[in-house]
Amino acid sequence: MEHLKNPLALSMNQFVSGKSADALQGQGQIYPCTVTKVTGAIVTVNFEVQTVQTIPQATMPIAESIYLRLPIQVGDKGVAMTADTYLGGISGLGGGTADTTQLANLSTLIFVPIGNNGWPSVDANAVVITGVGTDGVLLRSGDATVTFKLTSSGIAINLNGMTMTVTNGDVIADGISLKTHVHTEVMTGGGNSGPPLA
Repeated sequence: MEHLKNPLALSMNQFVSGKSADALQGQGQIYPCTVTKVTGAIVTVNFEVQTVQTIPQATMPIAESIYLRLPIQVGDKGVAMTADTYLGGISGLGGGTADTTQLANLSTLIFVPIGNNGWPSVDANAVVITGVGTDGVLLRSGDATVTFKLTSSGIAINLNGMTMTVTNGDVIADGISLKTHVHTEVMTGGGNSGPPLA
């Protein structure tokens, strides 16, 4: 008479609901987090969410490209998002190739920075690149033979070993100051001088 106490339809509904909840719990979660450690393109984060169980800190790659590296700092906020499969083979945090095996829900995470309403306003019609503190912004070619660095003290350009800086209202190219350089072979009258002295 058990079927009268627990009708089959109700039991089946409860069974399916339980299995669905288990499957959802097994999937990766997307949680707000704060960076606690930065190592190159890898971060360790603390999860900013109240749960029944304490979620341990997790280490994961930053969602970025080798062509545009973000100056992520300890204390930066974002979300930890999950991929459907293993990322260790492409992130360098492991090896091998991804397959469709279901993994623990903190093992497939990536860190994605998130905007904040308290940030200062910027030109909405421009791409704004901001460095950290006085370290500024660095643009460089793939082989690093050409660099352009913008800091709070000025601009420094390196072009295949030739350097040029702009600082304190002066341009200095390969050691020659635009403001204070002197010339060789100076003659009176309308003649041309020689090149500047280094």
